[in-house]
Amino acid sequence: MLKMTLTSASKFPDWIFFTAVSIYSFLMPLLYSLYFLWFLIAIDYIGGVWLSKKNKKEIHWLKGFRTSISKMFAYTLISLAGYIIDIIFLKQALGQLVVFNIFMALLAIGEFRSIINNFGCILEIDIWNKVVKAFGKKGLSDLVTDEPIKE
Repeated sequence: MLKMTLTSASKFPDWIFFTAVSIYSFLMPLLYSLYFLWFLIAIDYIGGVWLSKKNKKEIHWLKGFRTSISKMFAYTLISLAGYIIDIIFLKQALGQLVVFNIFMALLAIGEFRSIINNFGCILEIDIWNKVVKAFGKKGLSDLVTDEPIKE
């Protein structure tokens, strides 16, 4: 008699398939947050390469790419640690992912700040100070100036 399994067409044992599906199901709530964070890392990498080209510095593609991949791996482990802390210790008490959201917010703010710095130097506009000024002004007319960054 022919034994049918879920993965009969492949050469993988069933336990590998079920393990992969279980891990994916466990990590599903944080995947879109990780995708967003990885997108910010990619934009930061592109901005860093663009800034190096603009400043006519030697570009080390492999070194920059390796740094970005290690950041993706480290950020994934940090957010996974926050997710596990939430699931094991705080889910019953708070009912939502608190530590994970705090970790993701801090990591995203750091990447956003780096992106703003890179593109500010590329465009020669102090974008960060304009953003800070925007929260202290009543109108946007004071922000529409093209002053170069003074170094």
